[in-house]
Amino acid sequence: METNPVIEKKQLREQMHSFNQLYDWENISLSVLENLRKFSSQFSKKAIIGAYWPIKGEINNLPFLKEWCDNDGTVCLPSIEDNQSPLAFYTWTPQTEMEIGQYQIPIPRQREKKVLPDILLVPLLAFDKEGYRLGRGIGFYDRTLHDLRLQKNIYAMGLALEHQLISSIPHESHDEKLDCVITDKKVYVCCTTFKEPHFL
Repeated sequence: METNPVIEKKQLREQMHSFNQLYDWENISLSVLENLRKFSSQFSKKAIIGAYWPIKGEINNLPFLKEWCDNDGTVCLPSIEDNQSPLAFYTWTPQTEMEIGQYQIPIPRQREKKVLPDILLVPLLAFDKEGYRLGRGIGFYDRTLHDLRLQKNIYAMGLALEHQLISSIPHESHDEKLDCVITDKKVYVCCTTFKEPHFL
């Protein structure tokens, strides 16, 4: 019997939402960030980090972003231009004035010049070792990764808890893979699309 990945992802999304509520995300995020710091030590400080403003059930990457800025690195955060387009990224520092955007997620108030990240930190609900991720079902990150990869060589890093690893994520032709996933336990390197970067 042929399976329907749309239905499978919807069911898995519901399961992971319930499962993820059991965890203390702030404390476990610290272990993820420690592994992220170690892994990112290979990157040039000239690399532009694209990230996200964390909401409930996502790894809090803000302490890492502040450290990157403190070391004269460049960080950018996404803004939703419309529900069918890729995310747009704008420069952020800890001093950036924010406003509430779509889905009640803070975005930089000043959005005059778009930035293309070299490295993209990606939130997720679940992932597998092939680099497939389960998102919230709107498709922003699939569209964004597809668009960015047409323009430049970009490294996509998922941030997750170890319990979010499952054997196989249902996927479709438009689903974009991650190049690696960093959890509180280890780093899973998928290297699906990435070529030797200019920012190592």
